[in-house]
Amino acid sequence: MNECVVMTQDGQRLQQLHPADARRFCDTLEHSLRVIGGNVNTVQSDIDELRDSDHRHADTLQRRSAHWTRAYSTSVFTIAVINVQIKI
Repeated sequence: MNECVVMTQDGQRLQQLHPADARRFCDTLEHSLRVIGGNVNTVQSDIDELRDSDHRHADTLQRRSAHWTRAYSTSVFTIAVINVQIKI
């Protein structure tokens, strides 16, 4: 299932929760996204090093990692929108 659809469904469920429960859920998601963001940055840094050393698979790895970078960016934006929707 598309990450955007899942995050939207989570946002709809959050609107039905008590604000304190919604806040805890968002905090958990934000923590997970920070961890994922660190991993995405590490992978990107490694790919940059491979590209600098003219590794033959650097471009392939870059294309593969682009999906995860976009998914991470979309998730961070969606969490920000959810936080606004539940007025945190």
